[in-house]
Amino acid sequence: MNFFKELWAPQPGPRTQEEMQSQVLDFLRFPMTFWVLLVHVNPHLSPFFTPIENIDFSNFTFANFYSIVARLTNVGGHVVLCFFFFTSGYYFFYKTKTWNFSVYKDKIKKRWHTLVIPYLLWNTIWYVSNLARELFKYFKKGMPDDRWQEIATNYLNPESFLDTYWTATEWAIGRVNIFGWDTSLSGPAILPLWFMRELIVMALLSPIIYWVVKKGKVWALTFLGMCYVLNAWTIPGLNVTAVFTFTFGAYLALNGKDILSTFAPLKWPATIIALSNLFLNIFLTEDYEAYKQITMNLYCIGAAIAFITWTTVWFKSKRRPAIRPNLWKTGFFAYASHALNFGILKIWFLANAMAVANFITGAKYSVYGAFASMLIAPLLGMAICVAVYYLMKRYMPNALKLLVGGRI
Repeated sequence: MNFFKELWAPQPGPRTQEEMQSQVLDFLRFPMTFWVLLVHVNPHLSPFFTPIENIDFSNFTFANFYSIVARLTNVGGHVVLCFFFFTSGYYFFYKTKTWNFSVYKDKIKKRWHTLVIPYLLWNTIWYVSNLARELFKYFKKGMPDDRWQEIATNYLNPESFLDTYWTATEWAIGRVNIFGWDTSLSGPAILPLWFMRELIVMALLSPIIYWVVKKGKVWALTFLGMCYVLNAWTIPGLNVTAVFTFTFGAYLALNGKDILSTFAPLKWPATIIALSNLFLNIFLTEDYEAYKQITMNLYCIGAAIAFITWTTVWFKSKRRPAIRPNLWKTGFFAYASHALNFGILKIWFLANAMAVANFITGAKYSVYGAFASMLIAPLLGMAICVAVYYLMKRYMPNALKLLVGGRI
């Protein structure tokens, strides 16, 4: 009972514009994190999924409806990283009036605790637990030589070990932009944490970002925005999405601009840009992959602005949402932990939730079950993450504090 009481404890509404901005952005973080889980359920891998270009709209079925919803949620979820990069850039430079080595040192020291230590810990947990699993299998099978060679190559090799923290996972392999340049992606062992990898690099390069904003002004931001829309590069640690959106947030902060006031006039244009590009993206075939990347990025920046502006409208209305900061604080833990495979323990929060949801809905046998599972699995996965967060907060608070960078 105390668990739910603490989780659901309300907070007074905003009294100033600054508090309004803080609460709007904090409020969005939790549903954005949930959207990450919804994307990682991968509903497009269901046997009932039909590629959009193959749908016969003259003979529309529930399986076709399921497929469109699955694509909308998957493509739509890409706004999450754009939102998080933007707000991270904004708060990194928030109220920064000058720049010198002392300022830089203080900011890096803070990010060491909030970014670097959690990033290293989460990926190390993955490495140790999965190495333990492979060693257990090795001894169980009688220590065969070929198995040992595989373990040595995948886990004990220095290059493989370092890849755990940088490029252990890859996706969108072979993808190119409109210039024909490679735009494949990679991340650390826990794939979603590629976002943190980029933030760490952005923090280290913050003197350059400060200089670019101060000297290049809106022209530099416009150039980076064009590079972002065209998806010009996806270099690990310097992904163009991170570079532009982090710098965009930095630009507003360093120029003393309030996010809510700045974005308010863009409410409808941003919404139109987001929706039009979202539907363009899901209905364009793979033959237009380079153009799908452009529509994706236009959607993301439009959607990020739209979500902020419409949430602000909601907060200013008579039916504004309740402020529940204790619930929102669980977001980072859920983001980092949901995709962690604990190896030998066979614990994988989201995958376990998906298995339960698939079983109770009969997702393998019915498209209706698959649709229900698509909605239940991320809810169950989020509930597991929140429950584990509060168990750790009660019984292992120091360990939790290290894992979430003090976000408790």
